[in-house]
Amino acid sequence: MNGKVNNEPKQESVHELEPTRGFPEPLPQNENLIWQGSPNFWFIAKRVFYVKQIAFYFALIIFVALGLNFGKLSQTELILNFLLNFSLALTAMLLILGLSFLISSTAVYSLTNKRLVMRIGVVLTVTLNIPFNKIESAELKKYPDGSGDISIKLASGNKIAYPHLWPHCRSWFFSDPRPRLTGLKKVENVANHFAKSWGLEAKEIKTNEGKNKSNNDIFVNTKEIAL
Repeated sequence: MNGKVNNEPKQESVHELEPTRGFPEPLPQNENLIWQGSPNFWFIAKRVFYVKQIAFYFALIIFVALGLNFGKLSQTELILNFLLNFSLALTAMLLILGLSFLISSTAVYSLTNKRLVMRIGVVLTVTLNIPFNKIESAELKKYPDGSGDISIKLASGNKIAYPHLWPHCRSWFFSDPRPRLTGLKKVENVANHFAKSWGLEAKEIKTNEGKNKSNNDIFVNTKEIAL
C-alpha cells in the first residue's frame, strides 16, 4: 500500500474542546441542563442589523439613480451604472447575512437548574455565568410569528460590559447593560423553562427574591478562537 499515515495532530477549535457544549467546565453533579439553544440567524439579520430596511434603502437608491440618469446616459452606461450599484448593495447584504450567521452559529444559550450560561462571540469567545440569585427581573418580548427575546435585568451591584454582550443584549441600555437571549424561535417555551428553573410557579417571569440563594457570582470567561 502506498498510503501514508498522517500522524500530525489535528487542530481543534475552542468549542470542540468544551467538556460540555456551551460550558467552559463540566457541570457539577447537583446541576442539570434544562434547555439549550442558539439564536436564529435570520432573526439576528432582521432585528439586529435591520436587513429588510437596508435592502429597501439600497433598492431606493438604485432606482433613484436610474431615474436621475435616465436621458443623460446611454443605455449601455445606464446598465453598467445599475450593475455597479447592484453589486455594491449585494456585497453589503451578503456581509450582513454572513455576520448574522457567524453570530448565531457561535452562540449557545444554556439554562440549568441553577444558572443561565451564555457562550457568545465570533473571534473572542465570552462565556457569561449568571446565577439565578443575581437576576432581578426578566422581560419577554414576543413577536407574532412566535419568536422573540428574553432580556435579563441583573441585581444591583452586578454589571457586564456592553461590548462583551452585544448583540446579545437589550439595545440602548449602555449604563445598565441587560443580557438578552436574542432571536429565539419558540420564545414562549424557553420563557416557561426559564420561569420554572428560576423557581417561579406562575407563567409570567417576575422578580424573584428569597429563592435560589447561593454564593455563586457572575463571571466572564474569555477565550480566543483559533481560526
